[in-house]
Amino acid sequence: MTSDTLVLVHTIFRHGERTTDWEFMYPNDPYRKDEFLPYGPGHLTNLGKREMYELGTKIRSQYDGYLGDLYLPKYVDARASHFDRAKTSLQLVLASLFQPTSELNWNENLNWQPIAFKEDEILGAVFSEEFCKLYEEYFENEGKRIFNGHEELLSYLRKHAGGDFKTTRSIWFLHATLSSESANGYKIPDWTSSVYPEITLQFTSDEYYIQTATKQLRKLVVGNLMLKILNDTKAKINSNSEYKIHLYSCHDYNLATALIFFGFSLTKYFPKYAACILMEIHKIKNKHVIKILYTPSKKEDFKYLTFSNGSDTLNLEDFENMVLDVFI
Repeated sequence: MTSDTLVLVHTIFRHGERTTDWEFMYPNDPYRKDEFLPYGPGHLTNLGKREMYELGTKIRSQYDGYLGDLYLPKYVDARASHFDRAKTSLQLVLASLFQPTSELNWNENLNWQPIAFKEDEILGAVFSEEFCKLYEEYFENEGKRIFNGHEELLSYLRKHAGGDFKTTRSIWFLHATLSSESANGYKIPDWTSSVYPEITLQFTSDEYYIQTATKQLRKLVVGNLMLKILNDTKAKINSNSEYKIHLYSCHDYNLATALIFFGFSLTKYFPKYAACILMEIHKIKNKHVIKILYTPSKKEDFKYLTFSNGSDTLNLEDFENMVLDVFI
């Protein structure tokens, strides 16, 4: 894409396909002691690595003229969560997004250049002590209603998977574990056939909505990221920044809660591995607006999303009000 109106790009993407993470396995998982060789638990597989490298290529194709050929640190703000799979995913995206030009080609046998990135705690806030406390309080008082009428299901999960399954977070972790194991060729237990993937996927989607159920939760899981995006956008508009692109390598919940923030349906846009949101800032007729492109998986091209008002643009002022509303 080449657009004379484009001012800035923010990208939020999920890491690539990975092995199962020990931290999120259920108590009766038959693979609890598996090393998941040759990658290790919770790390990108070769398929996941290719997915992320290809994502960088897709982003480059989208903004080739805008980004230019020469990588300069002042043009790129790259951030990842504290998980290694997010960091390595970011490295792979950057490797294909910014291949070295002739003057930066330092090794004729390696078409790659090192690009700095930062670890950003706001991308992993869902696991913070503050968030977990607020989440547990909400679920104990309001969120547990989602389990009304599902006592038989919960009893079934406790019996076969182990664990207490007191919150949808437990089912989210179960779904992620079964998904990664089955995708990597591990035979998952027969008892899972009655709950995976349809039922666990539905409760995973419910979990994302619960993560944004109150302003306090919303502030932590997505609000702080949106505030940074707003501030970075205003800095660029006011000529206080030269960044052309901000990249955030993160997780399913980051994309899901961002989609919820903007009012998009998870039923239609559920974020799979390598899913990516592109937030474009444009200046059109002397007004700054946001356009959002999205691909839910590596198999699909970027498409512009339509906001609830029927338009493919959102006024920056409206976005600012949405962000500030989370903090009031």
